[in-house]
Amino acid sequence: MHQQVYHSSEIQAWEGRWFAQQNSAYGLMQQVAWATTEQMLPRLKQQQVNSVAVCCGQGNNAGDGYLIASYLAVQGYDVEIYAAALGESTSLQQAHAAAVQQGIMIHTGFAFQHSYDAYIDALFGIGLNSELSSDWQAVIRQINRQTGLKIAVDIPSGLQANTGQALPCAVVADYTFTALGLKAGLFTGQGKAFAGEVTLISLLPVDSALKPLASLAPQYVHLVPRQAFGHKGSYGHVLVIGGHAQMGGAVMLAAEAAFHAGAGKVTVVCDAKHHTAILSRAPNIMLRDINQMSLQEC
Repeated sequence: MHQQVYHSSEIQAWEGRWFAQQNSAYGLMQQVAWATTEQMLPRLKQQQVNSVAVCCGQGNNAGDGYLIASYLAVQGYDVEIYAAALGESTSLQQAHAAAVQQGIMIHTGFAFQHSYDAYIDALFGIGLNSELSSDWQAVIRQINRQTGLKIAVDIPSGLQANTGQALPCAVVADYTFTALGLKAGLFTGQGKAFAGEVTLISLLPVDSALKPLASLAPQYVHLVPRQAFGHKGSYGHVLVIGGHAQMGGAVMLAAEAAFHAGAGKVTVVCDAKHHTAILSRAPNIMLRDINQMSLQEC
């Protein structure tokens, strides 16, 4: 089954439509935090985690962090929170109050008092679009230097949610639990190097206005069996164009990949200098000389 991948603006608009129906923002935060905790618990048990440091920023991603800390404390984990100054979001303040009520130690700042078995990153969410300040860069590098398990809530802090670009650094997570929909930046650019194992926390009903950006192919792609009476023209024709006389490798690899992906016919339009090499590797590829063709023929 193909999983849908979304631009961050689609996720934010989806949340907006949900709240416009008089659904509670704090209620959704509680659901996300509890579902994330449920998915997290088997990993913590497997890694024999006892002590946990939860790092909270100033937005709603931090609210998830405060609630996750509360839920983990109820489960018997030794939890401490390291936090920035509390932001103005009502949901965030409610989540902070829940952690205080649970009796969790909350440290101001990110100077870890000792080492922990796991570090939960709830600093920044999908709204981050500009380069981190030097202070925040220092915090992220401090987290990355720790030897314990690293877990990101929604997205590794410092990673741009759509491009996968580090701004300019990001938390290197072992696990990322991303809420509502898969974000493109977890799979593009530098994203895969920071996200670790990605788990989707799916909660809201998908509405008709939600538009995916792309789909993730399954790990193993199974091609449709070909009919006994079919021929190469029955399974699509791929045109690969590359013109540089000194760079034939790209068209060669792209053409072979097209065949492996199931194309029936593949035509390469390139400099004739590369024709012999291409045919020696894949004689089923059809060739045209780019220098002998008009734009209309291409």
